[in-house]
Amino acid sequence: GTLGALAEFGVCPAMGRLSDSYGRKQFIVGNMAASALMELSVYLMGHNKNVLIGAGVVSTATMTGFMTILRAGLSDKLTGTDLGVAHARTGIAAGLSVIVGPLIGSFVASRFGNRHVYLLAAMMSAINATLMSVKLGETLNEDKRKPMKWEEANPLSFIKLLSNGAAMRFGAFALAMQCIAEPRFVFPYATLIWRERHNYDAATQGKLSSIFGLTYMVGAIIAKKRMAKIGQRRHVTESNLANVLAWLAWSRYTGFNGSVASYALFIPGIRKRDGLEVMLTDQCSARGWGKGEISAMMNNFKSMSAVMAPSLFSTSYTAATSNG
Repeated sequence: GTLGALAEFGVCPAMGRLSDSYGRKQFIVGNMAASALMELSVYLMGHNKNVLIGAGVVSTATMTGFMTILRAGLSDKLTGTDLGVAHARTGIAAGLSVIVGPLIGSFVASRFGNRHVYLLAAMMSAINATLMSVKLGETLNEDKRKPMKWEEANPLSFIKLLSNGAAMRFGAFALAMQCIAEPRFVFPYATLIWRERHNYDAATQGKLSSIFGLTYMVGAIIAKKRMAKIGQRRHVTESNLANVLAWLAWSRYTGFNGSVASYALFIPGIRKRDGLEVMLTDQCSARGWGKGEISAMMNNFKSMSAVMAPSLFSTSYTAATSNG
């Protein structure tokens, strides 16, 4: 929620800038290990409300930090369309996890109880951290590292995106608007509608979530091919048009079949941010900014949307349901 978004807003710029100075690997592994500890704490002390809230806030910051620095690592090695294609490939893996995760989680919860889902998550995160510590190479060479400047690690450093020309400013605002329309902000209200209007049980809701994961994976596969074929700019336009159609359809047809049909409309635009983020990264890199700093700046600009979106959607949902 909003607390987690504020935590990532405050922490990620420092992690990104530190990774520009000391390398990516230790921060990638460290964030994954911290996530494992948070999940383990919920398994051990999930009855404590403060532990639940604290673990949620810290996990949000560490997972965002992980993705921020992972993206910086990719941009150390790739640029342009190649970087966009690499982001789409990570989306394929993310989509697969969204498909498999709810199924495994439901199985574990039904057999062993809800708290054991967190134990499984902690074990998976610990395994990932271990594998990365052994297998992952450092992407930022010593000669590319930048001296640490804490003034460049402040949470408001993203203002640079707004003060370095009209093209960068327009791209930054477009990115923020795209983030407000992320499905992750809408899904909590979709599940409420499924439960309260359509009387779907948890298993049916889980199926809908898994089908969306399949949609995400297929969309990422298509995005990888489309971006390589038509380039970043046209891919951004095409993706936004697909999202407009999908959201309009889903707002009208919220049942099982309507939701699945809307998912299909999302497919061409599910990776809508990849091309735009690559274009912004290339513009920032041309100004000599560190890739970790760039990744964190864009993340914080997106975090503004993450701070606003929950309140915006909860207010909209309350207003819509109160009026029938």
